[in-house]
Amino acid sequence: MKKYLLLLLIPILFACSRYIPFSSTIIQDYQLTEPEIKQLYFYLSDEIILERKANDEDTSVLEEKKSLKRVSVKSLDRIRFKQKTRGIPIHIQGNLIRVSFEPEEYLSFSTDEPHNKEGLYYLSVESYYEKGEMDEKRKMTIGKRIFHRRGILTYNGKKYNVYAPFPKPHLMVKEKKFEKDIQSKRTVKGIKNKDLPVK
Repeated sequence: MKKYLLLLLIPILFACSRYIPFSSTIIQDYQLTEPEIKQLYFYLSDEIILERKANDEDTSVLEEKKSLKRVSVKSLDRIRFKQKTRGIPIHIQGNLIRVSFEPEEYLSFSTDEPHNKEGLYYLSVESYYEKGEMDEKRKMTIGKRIFHRRGILTYNGKKYNVYAPFPKPHLMVKEKKFEKDIQSKRTVKGIKNKDLPVK
């Protein structure tokens, strides 16, 4: 009876996902076009806090006490973007990408940063200081984290002070890495004298 060898070719596919910095180098390596970039999800490398303070006064006359009344109103408007908050790109122009993390609003990211050899897309601000705002606090503490003042930007039609950890937050994307492992397995059944070739 003829003996057979059992031969199995088993392709095994391994996949893992990780966050990597999005940069001009990534664009070149993957040869990404603008339509392809707009199909990606972007993620924040770290937290971003937008803070806006406003002071107002309300004056009136207290008829019953025949005196003046002045009420000072202090308001705090704070918007927090957590680390790895997901967004979609809505506008790309040169080294600038605008990413929306909620409907009808966006943050800008650019590679135009000093000493940015990697070409990362860092959070972009409109200005660092405006007249009358030099007295704003330079840093804040939330929990055990320290956030440094990064400048000023417009969000939802209002000016906000920007606070973020060090270094400045940048954009990230998810990269799925696949590894294909092909395994060749066989079982030797053994032979008898009659199975040997005749010489």
